[in-house]
Amino acid sequence: ASKKQRYLAYVQKLINRANALIYISEFSRQDVMKNLDTNGKPGYVIHNGTNMLDQPLLTLGTGSPQ
Repeated sequence: ASKKQRYLAYVQKLINRANALIYISEFSRQDVMKNLDTNGKPGYVIHNGTNMLDQPLLTLGTGSPQ
């Protein structure tokens, strides 16, 4: 088996064990749906993002909120 086939088999085993699937983009969701069997498990797209804060929520070194 090729390296790609071995990797897809590995990912398929992980999908088989999962209760739900999380994707980082619509593209990755479509790629998984095209190449693997999700067995009808629920899937959610959660986009990467950033929070533009004026001040940090935690005080450096203390781990406690300001």
